[in-house]
Amino acid sequence: MFIQKKNVTDDQIDKILTTRTLKGTIRKKEIYYDDTIYDEANPIDPDVQRVADEAFLHYLAVKEHPLGSCHDPTPELHHIPPEGNKLFFPEYTILHVCRNVSGCCWNPSQECGEKDIEIITKPFIVAEIQHSQRGDEVNIPDSNKVEVKFFKNVTRCGCKDLTPLPKCDKHCPFPFIKTRPGLECVCDCNDDTLQCLKIKFGIDPLNGEDFDCVKSGRCMKPLCDSGSFDMRKGYCEGTPNARLHEQETTSKLKEQDTTSKLKEQDTTSKLKEQDTTSKLKEQDTSKLKEQDTSKLKEQDTTKTQQVNLRNKTQQVNLRNKTQQVNLRNKTQQVNLRNKTQQVNVRNKTQQVN
Repeated sequence: MFIQKKNVTDDQIDKILTTRTLKGTIRKKEIYYDDTIYDEANPIDPDVQRVADEAFLHYLAVKEHPLGSCHDPTPELHHIPPEGNKLFFPEYTILHVCRNVSGCCWNPSQECGEKDIEIITKPFIVAEIQHSQRGDEVNIPDSNKVEVKFFKNVTRCGCKDLTPLPKCDKHCPFPFIKTRPGLECVCDCNDDTLQCLKIKFGIDPLNGEDFDCVKSGRCMKPLCDSGSFDMRKGYCEGTPNARLHEQETTSKLKEQDTTSKLKEQDTTSKLKEQDTTSKLKEQDTSKLKEQDTSKLKEQDTTKTQQVNLRNKTQQVNLRNKTQQVNLRNKTQQVNLRNKTQQVNVRNKTQQVN
């Protein structure tokens, strides 16, 4: 959401904010100023919408904060100064006050101030300063000497109307800006505005439209460096060695521009160095990851080889055991045959006999 008008009233702000709510509670309404038409083909940038939402939440945070309203006074430390030879302890006490920073009034014509007050008492221990040739000494009596003091303490704050300061209802001719160094407003230059400084020093005139604004009374006279503004010629009365002022101003602006460029170059160089360092770190990290991956692969390969070797060893051992069993079986069969043959021979011999 864009607000193109710079001078928006408080009522308009309230209308804007009452139409914007947290997501999911009330349907948002679209508000546009200066007769702008919402184009569905060109929706608002999501980043812009996000910042607008954050700004609204920021407004709510300030509005709902204790300092968002002018009601509660704020505590402040109040110093208790010495009185003659008497010192008071503690040297500070806490009182509640209402100032223009104690809360928000949300009205440019009002500020936060005192509404309800009370008179309170605070007791203090009194010590005496004794002067001697050895120097000043603080003497605290054996029996504590106590003194009671009266203070004004604010119990409630409230918004009060401001008394408007004079001569601030007119505009300033371009390129001057409105400032208030004292009770009255003046049209002065920023230190870095060369066009404005030339007019202020009496080197260049005020241009036609802005000069007409001053002559018609709609704009204030610009502040001149020396003398006053000439309403007939549209010039400041001038400054001795005005060209020297112009040269000095131009030189200062060039120095500022050079310094700004050097800072930008330095910042760019640092960013490049940081980027290079970051890339090197990423490369190192990548190499370390590759090395770790290679090591893991080697370890997996070694483990696989060990497992295969164990399996082969177990197979060989199993074959050897099988061969041994087969050999034993064959030996037993041979022995059994031999015994059978011996028995047969014996039997035959007995038959012969």
